[in-house]
Amino acid sequence: TPQDVRDGVAEAFARFATQRPRPAYVELPLDLLKVPAGEGWTARRPPSRGHPSPDDVARAAARWRPGRRR
Repeated sequence: TPQDVRDGVAEAFARFATQRPRPAYVELPLDLLKVPAGEGWTARRPPSRGHPSPDDVARAAARWRPGRRR
């Protein structure tokens, strides 16, 4: 249904924005391309990907320095 397309597109963009970057696709049956999309199509802001704190980055970099033993 057109509502399923709307939800599928929103889910694809949300996954693309929040998970490991990779291609996202939505497969549509050809008969849906002829059906009006209907009401309710609004832009949604995808969830933002979290960012590590500068302290976490510094600790990780310190652990990966050459010659450092754990």
